[in-house]
Amino acid sequence: MDGGRRAAAEFGLWNCANRRRLSVAGDPTTVLLPPTAADVTIGGQVTTQTGRGLNKAQVTITDQFGNQRTRKTNSFGYFRFENVTAGETYIISVVLKRCNFTTQVIVVMGDVTDLKIKAQ
Repeated sequence: MDGGRRAAAEFGLWNCANRRRLSVAGDPTTVLLPPTAADVTIGGQVTTQTGRGLNKAQVTITDQFGNQRTRKTNSFGYFRFENVTAGETYIISVVLKRCNFTTQVIVVMGDVTDLKIKAQ
């Protein structure tokens, strides 16, 4: 293939994650890109040992880079984090004045909607 034809058969894509231009040769209607991490939801309930929901508990998720997000539980102890990157490891900690909780580590591969965190 000569230089002119090859140039006509190549086109570029911009990879925002790596901030570089990707060259793809061949049919511009068929582009194979690596899978991307989708956003998922982490949610659940913070309870007493007997299962009663705890209001205003501070739930924090920390990603592998140290970025933190915090939510307070509702009156029934439920919390929810949206737009969480799938495929990553998160540390989940809970703080409430009158209770102690064990820190949990989870790997999020999809939506987690039924996480139960009980006071000790």
